[in-house]
Amino acid sequence: MFPQESAIFAWLYLVLVFGLSFASGALLVPFWQAIKSVIYYDLCSRKEGIDLQLWGS
Repeated sequence: MFPQESAIFAWLYLVLVFGLSFASGALLVPFWQAIKSVIYYDLCSRKEGIDLQLWGS
């Protein structure tokens, strides 16, 4: 459609790459934050013994 040396091709490619990067980040960042929060809760519960207190009551 456009020759690879044209400025229109460069701008379309730039917009496409930034769009895909933003979309992948929007999908991966919440998943990564959920993983970090589960690991943090697990470490805190192991350190403070929260799970033992819940089972004992």
